[in-house]
Amino acid sequence: MHGNNLPDGAEEMLWSGLVTIHGSASTAPVGTHGHEENGELPLGNGMFMIGVLALAVLVLMFAWAVLGIHGLLLGRMPGAWLTRHIRQPRLWGAGTLVTLAGWTLPSLEVLVAGIGIVILGHVGTTRRRN
Repeated sequence: MHGNNLPDGAEEMLWSGLVTIHGSASTAPVGTHGHEENGELPLGNGMFMIGVLALAVLVLMFAWAVLGIHGLLLGRMPGAWLTRHIRQPRLWGAGTLVTLAGWTLPSLEVLVAGIGIVILGHVGTTRRRN
C-alpha cells in the first residue's frame, strides 16, 4: 500500500490510460483532460455556450413579440422589407403572439396554429370586383 490508501497497482491502473490529443500524451487521467489543475470544471465551456444560446433565444423571442405587438396594434410593419413581405400585419402580429404562447407553453398544437396564422399574414388579400 502507498500513502494514498489505494491498493497495490490501482494507481498504475488509474494513470495507465493517458489522453492523447493531437499526437501528444497528456499526464492527466482519462476523462479529466487536465481541467482540475486550472480550477475549471470539465463542462465549464459547454455550460457557458448553453447560457449564450439561451440568451440569444430570449432576445429573439423578445424581438418577435415586439414585432407582433407592433403589427397587431398599429396595423403596419416597421421597415421596408417587412412592409413588402407581410400583407396582413394584424393577422401576422396575432400569429406571432400565438406562436410565442405555444413556444412558452409546452403545447405543440398552439405552436403549429400560430405558425399557420403567421403564414396567413404573408398571403395577400384578394380585391373584390364590383
